[in-house]
Amino acid sequence: MGKSNSYYMQLHVEALFTMNEKNELMTIREPWDSTSQPAPRFYLTRPLYEKPHAYFRADVPKELREKLQSITNREPVLMLPNESPIYDKEYRQLLGESKISEDACFWLPEQPKLKACLLTKDNIEPQMSHYFPWLPEELLDVPFCAAYLEDSQVVSICRSVRIILEAEEAGIETAELYRRKGYAFHTLAEWAEAVRRNGSIPLYSASTSNLASLGLAKKAGGIFFGNGFCVC
Repeated sequence: MGKSNSYYMQLHVEALFTMNEKNELMTIREPWDSTSQPAPRFYLTRPLYEKPHAYFRADVPKELREKLQSITNREPVLMLPNESPIYDKEYRQLLGESKISEDACFWLPEQPKLKACLLTKDNIEPQMSHYFPWLPEELLDVPFCAAYLEDSQVVSICRSVRIILEAEEAGIETAELYRRKGYAFHTLAEWAEAVRRNGSIPLYSASTSNLASLGLAKKAGGIFFGNGFCVC
């Protein structure tokens, strides 16, 4: 695609969070949730081979922000996938006891046509969503949802869970009885193709501790572009 890793990381952040005119984080972006959950206080992006960048929630005090930014300025460039920030302890100390997460970020290239299909509010039948009873209502707000069907039941889905004009982020769920069968790969590939046809970039991110999700990204040929370090 000829884009920098920083470009993809910026899309990732914009898809995850709403921001104000100062590029400060405001809320978590969800297509079906109007409750406006607050964004994390601190989100550090580390695009592969490129300079890290810090984002702050709008209500983070100036003094704390300056201390965090000073540490970020010393953070080395990410050279290998899924390396934790060098100064993760310092970030944690400044921000106090908080929920910490790290995610690996990928954009998805083209894949051969597989065995999933696209679901819409017009073609889903009530009896198809036994494992995901909330799905018909969610389809009212989600532009693309790919599904794997077995015995006329939806058993695995991949849909757009973060949406901006230029990109969409995948969210995958598989019914417990049907996990570890490769169905998520089919739905992810079908979803990504639909997003590309719409002129957007399909993105996928996974916790750096979730080996199954990281394995799915590898199977789908995901191109790693960086890590995110999140402190709520």
